[in-house]
Amino acid sequence: MDVASIVRLMATLAWLLFFAVIVLAVVRASRNRPVKGLTTVIIILGVSALLLSIAGAGLVFMQMIQNP
Repeated sequence: MDVASIVRLMATLAWLLFFAVIVLAVVRASRNRPVKGLTTVIIILGVSALLLSIAGAGLVFMQMIQNP
C-alpha cells in the first residue's frame, strides 16, 4: 500500500466521521441537549478532511521499473 492510498483512506474516514458528528449534533440539538463541544469537533474534522483530501489529490504513486 502506498502513501497516496493511505492519505486518501484517511481523508475518506475523516469525511465519514465529519458527517456522523454532524448527525449526532443535530440529534442532540433536537433533544435540547448541549452541542457546545461537538461544534469544535465538527470544525476540526471538517478542516482535517479538507486538507487530507487536497493532499490525497496531489499525491501520485509511481512504481519503479526494474530493468533486468
